[in-house]
Amino acid sequence: MNYISKIKTRIKKIAIAKRRGANATTLHVEIAKNEKAKKQDVVFLLPGGPGADHSSDVKRSSELADIATLVYMDPRGCGASEKSLNPTKDYTMDNYIKDVEEIRRQLGYKKIVILGTSYGGMVAIGYVLKYPQHVKKLILVSTAPSYRYLPYAKRKLKEIGTKEQITLAKKLWSGTFVNEHELNEFFVKFAPLYSLKAAKEKHNTSFKPGLVCREALNLGFKSFLREFDYESRLSKIKCPTLILAGTHDWIIVPHNAKIMAKKIKHSILQIYHSGHSVGIDVHDKYIADIKKFLSSKSKTI
Repeated sequence: MNYISKIKTRIKKIAIAKRRGANATTLHVEIAKNEKAKKQDVVFLLPGGPGADHSSDVKRSSELADIATLVYMDPRGCGASEKSLNPTKDYTMDNYIKDVEEIRRQLGYKKIVILGTSYGGMVAIGYVLKYPQHVKKLILVSTAPSYRYLPYAKRKLKEIGTKEQITLAKKLWSGTFVNEHELNEFFVKFAPLYSLKAAKEKHNTSFKPGLVCREALNLGFKSFLREFDYESRLSKIKCPTLILAGTHDWIIVPHNAKIMAKKIKHSILQIYHSGHSVGIDVHDKYIADIKKFLSSKSKTI
């Protein structure tokens, strides 16, 4: 289907008022809609990182606009959203969750589908637990329900990583990247671990400065990614949930997906022959399974 010619994209600047624990800011939001489609779901796509902008979501998921209105966002400090003078205060997981709710409220959507990838999936879990009345369906991709994913990631890296990768990862675990050059080096060297496609094609494209907000990434690995824990509350998620994971994901091993599938009653688990970048490695299956899930009223796809 030639969906591209039917899709209209609007750019919105969403002003977020100052609240306890967060300064006022302006967030970049893009709404992609198939103008010829009938009534359709609204899918909020939550980027990961911490620190990623919406560009990866466009690359992975734009075909979903065939059947849904897509709402892309750049979290605080990321992409085209406003930078903060106080990142430690503003770039937290809690603020990300509350900002998603403020965007939903200002755009006037009563119920939304949440699609969160990696760190974005952690935020998605937090959102549905805090605002269950506004979530129709939940899609969790290459993500985890608690800080317990970190020891598994470190162990996996010791098994499959090179000495250089293991050394570079110390800056990730400690949240101590000091400049764009160090971020560039990390993502270039780790590209084959994140994606089987990248490993096969040796596609080590240089990291573009500004693609990831260094301050947000550092803060996450220094603080809240070591502390967040939704595992005991997963059973409270009542909406239909699709969980996607990769067999070769090094940083969020599929064990995490199995935990979520076991504890979320109305869930479907799909584990692909893929790395962390499910939407890249098995793109066609990824799109087909999500479309089927969005279109289906049943618990299976």
